[in-house]
Amino acid sequence: MDALEELIKKGPDPAYKVKAVILERYQDILTARQLMWKWAAIASALGFDTTQGRQVSAVFRRVDMGVKAGKLKSPGKSTVVSVRTQAAIATDTAYGGFDKPKPKRVFDDDQQGEAK
Repeated sequence: MDALEELIKKGPDPAYKVKAVILERYQDILTARQLMWKWAAIASALGFDTTQGRQVSAVFRRVDMGVKAGKLKSPGKSTVVSVRTQAAIATDTAYGGFDKPKPKRVFDDDQQGEAK
């Protein structure tokens, strides 16, 4: 194994501190957000101070854009997702964990008041 393969095997560069932790735990953080956990609680769970919730949120958004653009690679799948959590998330993936939008109602003024 050469030196480059060893670097890849180690995972994200720890010099980036917050960004490295977020990239390494990307799937778990995504799951926690889909379960409506606040950023302060996620920051605390990752070993940061609860006051760093905004920083963790901002860094996660940048990492998320990098992963979606293909510039960053998340090392793997979630490590702690239970079957119940997977089922809950699987039902809401089409709308990102939010309720399905209600259809717009169209009112036709020309037909109001007409009896059929």
